[in-house]
Amino acid sequence: MKAEFSDPLVFTTPKGVGTWPQHIVITGKNKGYVQYSDNAMETTSGICAIQFDDKSVSVTHHVTGTFGEFTVKGATKSRMIYSRGKVYAACGHSVVIIDPNNDKAVEKKIEFPGRQTKDIVKAADGNLYVALASPYEGESPNIATLKGNPMIVGLDHSGKIISEVELKGGIQFPIQTWSPNIGMCTSFTDPYLYFRDSSEFTITTMSRYNYETKTLEYNYYKGGETIYGILGQHPFTKELWLPTSSYVDSKIFVMDVSGSKPEINRLYEYNTQKGASPAGIDFAYRFTPEWINK
Repeated sequence: MKAEFSDPLVFTTPKGVGTWPQHIVITGKNKGYVQYSDNAMETTSGICAIQFDDKSVSVTHHVTGTFGEFTVKGATKSRMIYSRGKVYAACGHSVVIIDPNNDKAVEKKIEFPGRQTKDIVKAADGNLYVALASPYEGESPNIATLKGNPMIVGLDHSGKIISEVELKGGIQFPIQTWSPNIGMCTSFTDPYLYFRDSSEFTITTMSRYNYETKTLEYNYYKGGETIYGILGQHPFTKELWLPTSSYVDSKIFVMDVSGSKPEINRLYEYNTQKGASPAGIDFAYRFTPEWINK
């Protein structure tokens, strides 16, 4: 693997505040998008378009409809999805669709009033699935009380809702600004979603949801380590890769999830002093034309 070039990406929000880029998605040879939050305590967030030139990268514009108060209107700190020529992103209490050919503003916004969008993934059935937190009472999500149940919502590529399922049995998702996502991933081959399953700051458990049978396996995995970053499932071995961190060291558990309970196959350990911190697990198959066009 060869690094072609390195160019610092320094830009400000529409309000002129410095930024922390969080996630990037590439849509073509010379174009992509960056999800960011501001560097003033992450009070706002959004998505901007970037252009690649000869060994350089620059921000061309901010996408209207993605910037606003963090966890309320602004882009969620989670992965964006590039699928069938368009970008799908969690954004506050909504999901937005961006057309790279006409992206001054979002093409469509699917609203979920009162519910934070925690993550969005593309699943093996070719549809998109969104995790929504329970509604809450209070002006700030950081001191609010959860009311009701979280949900998993299915979307087709036009943004039409194809399923809405409340998750019961005690599960909740966090809504505080310091816990913007739940690390959700999906199987490339089977009808499963995997995600952290607590509203607490420190989460050591994971649930599994079957979007065909609409059933939840609450606390499918219970461990002693803090689950940290986005989970990932291998496209061919089907092993689930689960990242953890204690802020002193990091671990990645590789598990067999073919049964009713996960079995740990391998463990990778890293000392954070060496620069290791598992922001997320990903597999290159997600960027292949076969998967993108599915």
